[in-house]
Amino acid sequence: PGTSTVDVQPLADKTPPQPLPRAPVAQVQVISAHWDVEMPFTAELEQVRNANTARITEVVNPAVAARSGPWVNVDTVIFALNGESLRPGVPLSAHILDALVVDPDGFVRASVRYRDAATGQIDRGLLAIPVIRDIGLADQTRLAYRTIDDRWVVVVTSVGIERDGGLRPGDILLGENTTGIGIANEDALRAVYDQLAGAQTGEARFRVERDGATIDVRVPLARANAP
Repeated sequence: PGTSTVDVQPLADKTPPQPLPRAPVAQVQVISAHWDVEMPFTAELEQVRNANTARITEVVNPAVAARSGPWVNVDTVIFALNGESLRPGVPLSAHILDALVVDPDGFVRASVRYRDAATGQIDRGLLAIPVIRDIGLADQTRLAYRTIDDRWVVVVTSVGIERDGGLRPGDILLGENTTGIGIANEDALRAVYDQLAGAQTGEARFRVERDGATIDVRVPLARANAP
C-alpha cells in the first residue's frame, strides 16, 4: 500500500514582541530664555521733519498704560527715551530692551519726551512697561517669569502637547515633588530639569496653582532625538 504524508506546520511563536527601547531623556530641557516687554499700546514709527518719532495708534491695555500716566493716549507722539532720540526703523520695545533695567515690581521705566495729543505741547513723562522672561522647553512648552498681582511667578503660557493631568496655560508653577525644589524663578526651574534629566527620570511631578487651587500634574520630559 502507498504511504501518505502529513504536512506538519511549525508552531506559531506566541512570544509577544518586545517593546522598542525608549530614547534617553534629553539632557537639555530648557532650551531658550530671553527678556521681552509687553507694550500697553501700539505705535507707528514716523519721521517729523528731521526727528524720528513713534505715534501712539491704540491703547490696548488701559490698566497698564495708566501706570505711566494720562499722557498715554492715541496720537501722543514720542520723540525720545531716556534722553536719547529714537533711531529710524527701531520700535519702542527694542529701544527699551537695549537698556533694560528691571525694577522689583516687574516693570522697566524710562523717561519720555513727547507731544501731548490734546494740547500739542511738548512735555516729559515716565513710561512704565511690564517685563517678562520668556522660557522655552524642549517639549515646546513655553513659560514666562513675570509678576502677577505684584508677585514674581513662573507661569505657563502655552503647552506643546496637552495631556490629561498635565500642564495648562495659566498654571503657576509652585514646586516639583520628585526633587523637592520650590519654583520661584528661572534658576529653580532649570535646577529641577537638570536634576531630573541627570537621573534619567522620565517625568516631572509639578505642584501648580490653577484657578485658585493647588494641584499636582505629571509632565513627561523630552527625549533625546525624539521625532
